[in-house]
Amino acid sequence: VPLHVDRQGVLWIGTSAGLVRYKDGAFTRAARAAEPDAHAITRMVENRAGGLWAWAQEIDGPLYEIRDGRLVTPDPQSGLPSRVSAIAADPGGDMWVATADRQLLRVHEGHAIAALTGDAIPGGVTALYVARDSVVWVGTQRGFGRLQHGRFEFRHLGVGGLDGYVSAFAEDAAGDVWFGTV
Repeated sequence: VPLHVDRQGVLWIGTSAGLVRYKDGAFTRAARAAEPDAHAITRMVENRAGGLWAWAQEIDGPLYEIRDGRLVTPDPQSGLPSRVSAIAADPGGDMWVATADRQLLRVHEGHAIAALTGDAIPGGVTALYVARDSVVWVGTQRGFGRLQHGRFEFRHLGVGGLDGYVSAFAEDAAGDVWFGTV
């Protein structure tokens, strides 16, 4: 079950029927699924402006913005895709979006800008993380990469005993970034 605590201290809980909000000691249905057969929300991220985004963690999961108690698909004019594989927010207020066709988009002031094309990222994107130093970490079905100052470096898993795919990133107090594999 995905959980997210926003800047106001509200707990958001993703379920197969939409989102539930826990605020001031009470649970309320916050956002219903857009369609009766909608995918379960499995991940959430909040941007610097306080916008909450949710998606189904799949290589091609639907993307929603939580707006006025509804799960809303992105505005087509923003350039954001309606289906994604991962999202992360950076310290500067931008969001990073990985698409099903392995593109990496930077969302700046509500508009998506291509940062990497699909041929630069081996395998489907399974996790994204933006470190405190603004380095974008990309986990895939084949390894992991980092985008720093416009340069992307990728390392394949299966070398040195690591195998599987990258499922998560975390950063410790020293600024070291760790990743988990499945």
